Amino acid sequence: MSKKLIYTICNNSFNELFPIFFKTIREHNPEVDLLVITDKIEFFKNKFEDLMLYQISDLDWKYSGRFMIHNWERIHNYETILYLDCDIICQKNLGEVFNLISAQKNKLSLVQSYLSIALHLDWFLMKGYKASENAVSYNSGTFGFNINQLKIIKELCEFVALNAENNLCDQPIFNAFIDKQNLGDPNLTNYVWLDANTKRNIFNIDDYPLIHFLSGFGEYLGKKQRMEKYLNRNKSIINRIKFALVSHYKRRRYKS
Repeated sequence: MSKKLIYTICNNSFNELFPIFFKTIREHNPEVDLLVITDKIEFFKNKFEDLMLYQISDLDWKYSGRFMIHNWERIHNYETILYLDCDIICQKNLGEVFNLISAQKNKLSLVQSYLSIALHLDWFLMKGYKASENAVSYNSGTFGFNINQLKIIKELCEFVALNAENNLCDQPIFNAFIDKQNLGDPNLTNYVWLDANTKRNIFNIDDYPLIHFLSGFGEYLGKKQRMEKYLNRNKSIINRIKFALVSHYKRRRYKS
């Protein structure tokens, strides 16, 4: 069995995104095992090859769900574990990412969103928590840990569940836990493009192994459309070039 694991969490709201996520992960990382945490396995059964399912009937997908991996009975078969939201596209092999996770001893491998939690709007801050002066804001959609850090994930899961009330999602609680215990290493930041703006030029991000399609303010396309638009960009470029060449050729024929 592979010693590397990628896992995600998926509910009905993300079912339409999962096939895109699955295809790109498998294309570039065939050697890595892939697991989905879900409360309803019917959507996944017999549809995806080499996919493991971990069903949790009372799955708390909004808060602690992504951290409940510590209870999975097969988790100790793996040395390095990478969590990815399923609104992510993979476009390169993640060997370097797993090497960074494996080398980390005392901290979680994370993706930095902003320099400071304090720069965020109120909903990014955990209610009642006063962040340290240099607290960094991390995105909870990508994080890595090795099996020696499983205890941290268990404690994180319990902390998120305990503080879910009065917080809109898991991310402010996630950041409070990381800040409180100084457990964050932003070593995965340069491997993930956080894209929340549909109007941003998407042709300059090919070097990033992972692209996370966040919910943006004022976006005019849904996540699935944005992900498909990005995946089809090269095809569109080729078609435009073909159209230009054919048009040029026809004009020359007409003039002659």
